[in-house]
Amino acid sequence: MKFFDINDNKILKISIICLPFLFIFSRFLLDFYISSLSLFFIINYFFIKKIDLKNIFIKILFIFYIYILINSFFSFDLIISFEKSIPYFRFIFYSIVLTIIFSKDIFSTEMLLKSFLITHTLLFIDSSIQFFLGFNIFGYDVVNGRVSSFFFDELILGSYISKTLPLILSLLFINKEKYSPTYQYYLIIISLLMTFYSAERVGFITCILMSLFYIFISTSLKKFFILFLFFLLSIYSVSFLPTKNVERLFIHTYKQIKSSTNNIWPSFRHEIHADTAIKMFKDKLIFGQGFYSFRHLCSEEKFVPKEKIKNKNFYFSPQDGIFLKNGNIYSLMLKDKSIILLSESGNYFYEATNKINKEVKKNDKLFSSYEYKNGCNTHPHNFHLQFLSEIGIIGYSFLFIFFIYLLFELIIYSSKKLLRRKSLSNIEKGYLITVFGLFLFIFPFFPSGNFFNNWLSIIFYTNLSIFLLCKNKINL
Repeated sequence: MKFFDINDNKILKISIICLPFLFIFSRFLLDFYISSLSLFFIINYFFIKKIDLKNIFIKILFIFYIYILINSFFSFDLIISFEKSIPYFRFIFYSIVLTIIFSKDIFSTEMLLKSFLITHTLLFIDSSIQFFLGFNIFGYDVVNGRVSSFFFDELILGSYISKTLPLILSLLFINKEKYSPTYQYYLIIISLLMTFYSAERVGFITCILMSLFYIFISTSLKKFFILFLFFLLSIYSVSFLPTKNVERLFIHTYKQIKSSTNNIWPSFRHEIHADTAIKMFKDKLIFGQGFYSFRHLCSEEKFVPKEKIKNKNFYFSPQDGIFLKNGNIYSLMLKDKSIILLSESGNYFYEATNKINKEVKKNDKLFSSYEYKNGCNTHPHNFHLQFLSEIGIIGYSFLFIFFIYLLFELIIYSSKKLLRRKSLSNIEKGYLITVFGLFLFIFPFFPSGNFFNNWLSIIFYTNLSIFLLCKNKINL
């Protein structure tokens, strides 16, 4: 039983070195690793009895887990929801064990830091080769101008870098006595370059914001404004580079935002995801539709934003003529009997008028055409809407309250630096970095993945463990 004692198990502490490598190279082993740590929690809590769960955040996590179990009883499909909700405990247990290990042995944070620095350096070398040569050291080609490095056909390099940057910066502050600011600048520079290589827009933006925030808490206001201007000029200069990355990061992003009906959503496609999620939420306000319900229910007629899809994508007659329909093929016959093909293959069509086989004038509405017939996807690409649609207003309150808490912490500590002119301790700086990182992680106006996805959940709860570690040290 001594082997399972978190406090005395050196192998467990050393195993943390593997974590960054598993994030990159093996989803299966990563899940196995965090499941193993959750087993350590269970044994320590019930048999060795050396785990204290008095921390308010840990209590809230357990309440959240109990809620999603209860919520599954009200799900659209009990089997699907329970299949996903029951094993969710392993993320919470993993985060607690990680926090305990870090608290008992500060050397373990340095081991994790060194491992992250090594893997990020390897990713940077490989992604640079892939960016400039068109293929990485394994011969894997660039995909549509986007670098993926060791993630191969998964275009998540930018997402991974941006979500782990605050974690590593925080570890550098915790181990400040052994690491000079040079390491922090090095990490920021290679992270910005890698997110640029990846052309992952949210990743690139969050890396820029995180870099600016780091400069804000680490330097004087005068230096911050100078570096801020330098940042703006650099981004402006980069926007003129003739690469596919620039086209996707700047030009394509602008076009997609303009395609939405209100310029709030990242694209019209994201907007109809959001509308679908909102319809699902309104249908079941309290408990939502259930864990992992979005992908299964988004195609139901009552959740499809048909009017928005139709009104946004009207096709207008290019000339006078007779409007014809043959199956799903729309065309216009002109006065000289020549035919203009109007429809595109593969698109879905909604008839907007009753003018089939009738004369139409130029600019008359004929039909609506769009490449998707609904707002379906595996998730709504927004954590807040995912919570609302799948686990209702009660489940969303956990995310919302945590987001507001993070916002207030940022305001409190930033005012300490700005108004009181007090320098922050290294632990406070590390804490602020993780707070800002988590704030960006769940920021409601950034498109996101599936919050309950294993890989994303492990990254989130790893960041959370550093947050808990710094919070505990500040409160001592």
